Amino acid sequence: MAARAAPRQRTLSAFAFVALLIACAKTPPAPPPKLPPPKPAPIAIADEDAFQPEAVDFEPKWRGASFAPYLVPKIDFAKDGGAVDVVFQFHAGMMSEKDWRAAHLKAVVISAAFGLGSAPYEDALRDPARFGRWIDEVLTKLGSSVGTPLHLRRLGVVSFSAGFGAVLKILRQGYGDKIDALILLDSIHTSYDKEHKPEVRGLAPFIEFATQAKDRKKVMVLTHSSIRTPDYASSTESAQALLSVVGVPLVPLSGRNGHGMEQTYRADAGALHAFGFKGDAAKDHMEHLGLVGDMVRTYVAKRWARMEVLDRGTLAQDATTATTTATARERDSR
Repeated sequence: MAARAAPRQRTLSAFAFVALLIACAKTPPAPPPKLPPPKPAPIAIADEDAFQPEAVDFEPKWRGASFAPYLVPKIDFAKDGGAVDVVFQFHAGMMSEKDWRAAHLKAVVISAAFGLGSAPYEDALRDPARFGRWIDEVLTKLGSSVGTPLHLRRLGVVSFSAGFGAVLKILRQGYGDKIDALILLDSIHTSYDKEHKPEVRGLAPFIEFATQAKDRKKVMVLTHSSIRTPDYASSTESAQALLSVVGVPLVPLSGRNGHGMEQTYRADAGALHAFGFKGDAAKDHMEHLGLVGDMVRTYVAKRWARMEVLDRGTLAQDATTATTTATARERDSR
């Protein structure tokens, strides 16, 4: 009897196995685990030296604000959400028009001139709120003309000669945080101390800016002639005192640059650059004005072109992240 029951047990076992397979087939598979949306791949951007900014076409004539004329590039301001780059040149800005048109910088250029000597420039910026109002006025006027509300994106300041007085005021008033690029063309001075050495305390705002440029948080360019100033520290003494405090060595140079100016040294650290030149006559001083285009094109236009690519890349990444997150939420809600 036991031998006959074995086939039936095997038959029941076979039926049980088939039933188990059918039950498993009817059971839906477990949903896959919810994963966070993938992060966008980081954008690889070359160093700014690799950038070659395109030429910028400007309007044929300067526009006017209540305090100064300004030159406007022919660009679509709405394309970047109304963000505008602005550069002030204190002293002889309109004399540099040809250089600005060839600087490849996509920015509104403001020529702010207030007279001879640094005192009128200091007086013009005596009110701490005035510089900010000037920026707002230009952006408001320009925005009204193009039909788009505009806001400041990047700010640059260039100073030649006596324009130093305005820059000193602006930096002391706390605008250094807003300024990304600072160029001083034979335009940095301080008083002498009791030992007839450059008074470093008078250079404090410039030293702070130079330190940030050394760390590439900003960009700063200095040039100076060899003109002596008996009553206060010359541009040579002031520039070299700043470099000494910041800790940037001088590299001796010989020969002439593309403008025929005889070089004495250069100093570079991060985005801080300084250039010394011979020449102690008025014409030698004026030659520094002709460096505007080269310095802006080399050290500011490339930097801002790179930053613009990064800005757009960040916006694209933000948009990609938002789209991916929305898709994931829609999938999870189903």
